[in-house]
Amino acid sequence: MSRPLSSSVIRAAERARERPFFLASVLEAYRQMNDMSSEEFARFLGCSQEDVVRLALCRRPIAHSPTFLSDIDHLARRFAFPGERLIQIIREVDAIQALRDHFNAVQEKKHLLMAARDREDDASDDEMCDHE
Repeated sequence: MSRPLSSSVIRAAERARERPFFLASVLEAYRQMNDMSSEEFARFLGCSQEDVVRLALCRRPIAHSPTFLSDIDHLARRFAFPGERLIQIIREVDAIQALRDHFNAVQEKKHLLMAARDREDDASDDEMCDHE
């Protein structure tokens, strides 16, 4: 059984959700994407809620890093959960983020093109006025 968490550890884990360096950001994103409570998420991951908080304060393994699988294995052994779950969580969150980034880039490009067209239309209107 895990020892109880101090309030400072809990606060640190909550703040870590805002920083991509920490696993907290990925774990929270996955939990929210799947509309899970903290208890449901801990059961899904296969460890205690206290260990989820401790895990959240660990450095996030980077999927394209050569040490990704060994980092996952280390965390899985340390917190006694199936490493495949963490791989699934990280890859799903990364995929959703990549889709969001792509969508945002497409939207930004669309807005730039619309602005450029508006600018061309304004220039055409100005030219028409010069000839009148």
